[in-house]
Amino acid sequence: MELAQAFAQLGSRVTILARNSLFFREDPAIGATLTKVFSAEGIEVMEHTLASQVTHTNGEFVLITNHGETRTDKLLVATGRSPNTRTLVLDAAGVATNEQRAIIIDQGMRTSRPHIYAAGD
Repeated sequence: MELAQAFAQLGSRVTILARNSLFFREDPAIGATLTKVFSAEGIEVMEHTLASQVTHTNGEFVLITNHGETRTDKLLVATGRSPNTRTLVLDAAGVATNEQRAIIIDQGMRTSRPHIYAAGD
């Protein structure tokens, strides 16, 4: 999201393809607000959009999506994040993680240890 906004503010025309809506897991209300802010800044957010094919022909990227074809001269692929928790010794602290080693939290951002909270990306 930060890169999309930075490129837009530097003068690029930016389109975001989102599998769902922005921040649908973390906070849908923030995602909806961010989508409105991006729209006001000229950033197009295509929600519920998946690219099934990408080709590069004559200096242009062609993306085939479930909403049609999108063409662009540059393409940035950002596919998510991986948890960076391997050195935290969470097992010793009794903090539960999932299969990807991401810290499991509840809606109040509490971990499996009620006095330990986790936040951030």
